[in-house]
Amino acid sequence: MRIYPININPYINLLRYSNLDDRLEYAFKFIDEVIDIFSRYGQKGNAGHDLIGIIKQGFKEWKKLVRYDILVHIDEEGEEYTLDAQAYPDYLLSRFLGTADTEADLKEMNKTMRAIYKHLGFKFTEQE
Repeated sequence: MRIYPININPYINLLRYSNLDDRLEYAFKFIDEVIDIFSRYGQKGNAGHDLIGIIKQGFKEWKKLVRYDILVHIDEEGEEYTLDAQAYPDYLLSRFLGTADTEADLKEMNKTMRAIYKHLGFKFTEQE
């Protein structure tokens, strides 16, 4: 049962049929949409488990996207890079921590995100 309005289908079509240079941007727009939904629900004072549910549902939708092996970059040596599952928690973490205004906010957000990631079983990649 879907609780939150997260829809991956338009992004799947965008990513599969867009220019190579635009694909990564579209993927990140999906993650930004998840963050936006998280923020809107959080501002309404919803419980933490509801907010974790949004992140979890976003990841479930993201896994539908990465199973298409969407090519997002080709380096100078011809190595091809596709979207993978770890891109979701890495970018999500980067975007959340990037919103911190002060060092204290950053530390608190880092602590909170570490707990969420541990709960969800995500790999917590240290951000600088």
